[in-house]
Amino acid sequence: FRKYDTAKDHFAAATQLAPKNYEAQIGLGIAKRGLNDLDGSEAAYKAALAIDSAKGAAYYNLGVLYKDFRANKQNDPDQVKALRKSVEVYKQAK
Repeated sequence: FRKYDTAKDHFAAATQLAPKNYEAQIGLGIAKRGLNDLDGSEAAYKAALAIDSAKGAAYYNLGVLYKDFRANKQNDPDQVKALRKSVEVYKQAK
């Protein structure tokens, strides 16, 4: 129902209880992305990668973040940087 604020609170609590919970980190990243906290979202996905870099959800969501959010929402001439970063992330996931 896109209640990202509620989801963020719940996933943040889950990560406090179980810091090594990959799915909770992904959920926290999605909730923060929905709240336009792009830096917080990126940090949560990177925390998930630190937990288990063999799973694909963190790579996928980082790619989405860079391609669909950072590149499209930033009003600076370096939008290409975000697109290149998304390509790097997608290549890492292979």
